[in-house]
Amino acid sequence: PQVAGVQERACIVLGNVCCGKNAAALTRKQRAVDAGAIEAVVDALVTKTRWAIEATGARGACLGGGVAANSRLRERFLDVCTETGVRAFLPSRAMCTDNAAMVAAAGWWRLGSDGPSPLDTGADPNLGLPLLP
Repeated sequence: PQVAGVQERACIVLGNVCCGKNAAALTRKQRAVDAGAIEAVVDALVTKTRWAIEATGARGACLGGGVAANSRLRERFLDVCTETGVRAFLPSRAMCTDNAAMVAAAGWWRLGSDGPSPLDTGADPNLGLPLLP
């Protein structure tokens, strides 16, 4: 029930963004609800980051994609990295417009670990990256 409510609120937030409703046009109550939904999403992402760090023994964590521009997520991500003793990698906000920088970084790590792939290699959306030594 609580998760469904968060999902519903997140959909409303996304709908407001996608439909061009700006924050000034929303009521104070709606903005408060939206802020709560955003905080719930940030909390879920940060919690999963902590679990991943602890499960893998990672020495560093990278935040990427458009969501990495969110100030609250950046703040909480840095907190988790500090608390778990791992190095945080945050792109500048200018590099957070889409996932291109993250995909390029993943490709760079893949090239370093496996070498170049033949030009006729097909796409694999489930291709994993090896854990860093």
